[in-house]
Amino acid sequence: MIRIPAAAIFLLVTVGAALAAEDRRSDRQSAQDTGGVRVTEVRNWSTIDTDKDGYISAEEMENYLAQAWERGKRNTATTEDKKTSQ
Repeated sequence: MIRIPAAAIFLLVTVGAALAAEDRRSDRQSAQDTGGVRVTEVRNWSTIDTDKDGYISAEEMENYLAQAWERGKRNTATTEDKKTSQ
């Protein structure tokens, strides 16, 4: 039977707890970094697939992203106009 000294077990537990705490801190920091970003759109893949072949081609995705970009610019301009008028 292999005996592991108590000091080694204590060291492993302490290091594991410290690493877990650091991981939790980095998760909180990531949440704070992205806290200002609002997700306002969910992609409807069946709408993007315009030829209904079950695949999203590069052209279909480019068209969708161009439309989303235009919608985003309009929504941002509208939001900024509301902020300045208040």
